[in-house]
Amino acid sequence: MITVDSREGITHMTVHGEMTIYSAAELAALWMPWLTEAQNWQLDLSEVAEIDGAGLQLLLLARRELGAAGATLQLTAQSPAVEQVLQLCQLSEQFSSRH
Repeated sequence: MITVDSREGITHMTVHGEMTIYSAAELAALWMPWLTEAQNWQLDLSEVAEIDGAGLQLLLLARRELGAAGATLQLTAQSPAVEQVLQLCQLSEQFSSRH
């Protein structure tokens, strides 16, 4: 579901498969230990086949929690499914590399 490489204050994470209501609880459980470390995240979503509201909520949660700790969340790659949902919800700009 995810692969993680953490070094030099940056957590590089790749999500594989779905970010949907069916996988959200498992994905959240995998993310929580990394959120508490308050490192900057580089998140690769190019392997995400499907994303729904639950997956979007996880992205927003991670962005909020990291921001509150003074860390950042950068999407380094997005699948077409992720791009479509971010555009549909008018969140593309919030997850651009400039933020």
